[in-house]
Amino acid sequence: MVSELNRELAENVKVQVRYSDALATADLGRVELLHVVDGWHASAEGHNVLAEAAFSDLGPSLEFLGITHARSPH
Repeated sequence: MVSELNRELAENVKVQVRYSDALATADLGRVELLHVVDGWHASAEGHNVLAEAAFSDLGPSLEFLGITHARSPH
């Protein structure tokens, strides 16, 4: 589906459709990653795991937008 949409949008070089399963495949299997009240939603630590998963998959989108990775001075 994403490939088909990108083919349709090929003439408009400023638009790109991307799919990521980073959030769906993030490992929230440890109990401390789930909220203590409902055991279903992510806890604060679980949100950090989700954020890491999302940000780790942003590279191609940032590259498409012309945003380069800033290197750490250390």
